[in-house]
Amino acid sequence: MPKIIQFLHTGLEATPINSDDIEIPWNNHDKHRRKFILSKGQFVTDGKLLDSDLTFWGEWEAQSKIDHLNNTKPKYPKYLNKPFLDPSVPKRTHNTDPYVFGSHFRFIICMQRHFNMLKDLSPNSLILFGSSIDKKFCLDTVFVVSDFIQKYSYQNIEKIFN
Repeated sequence: MPKIIQFLHTGLEATPINSDDIEIPWNNHDKHRRKFILSKGQFVTDGKLLDSDLTFWGEWEAQSKIDHLNNTKPKYPKYLNKPFLDPSVPKRTHNTDPYVFGSHFRFIICMQRHFNMLKDLSPNSLILFGSSIDKKFCLDTVFVVSDFIQKYSYQNIEKIFN
């Protein structure tokens, strides 16, 4: 039986170390951070699949180049993030989960050690990822569980992601 699960992440926006920086480093704060992200993607309109640059709130814990935005309203994004990955950075801590880049969305471990609510979901279940901002749910990402679910372990994780 499909389920609908609301999954909360922090509502805090990732910020640069200094106000005039052009990059936000890998997140090593205690908690995950949200970013307003620019990424290549696809969308459907009038039954047609189109390629485009997309913007969305999501999680990208690695580095990003940023454009400073002139939003003065509270809760609006202050930075437009352009993700990139430099795995040689020594102080990297958080993983990006859910990972919405590439040909498939992936969700691996976030909070499953404590809750286990996403284990063995039926096809067509929905996972609503978002943040709590002023005690209101703000949707970031929607996952629809497919009928193809690949279990992973330390023995096969490298094969799955290559």
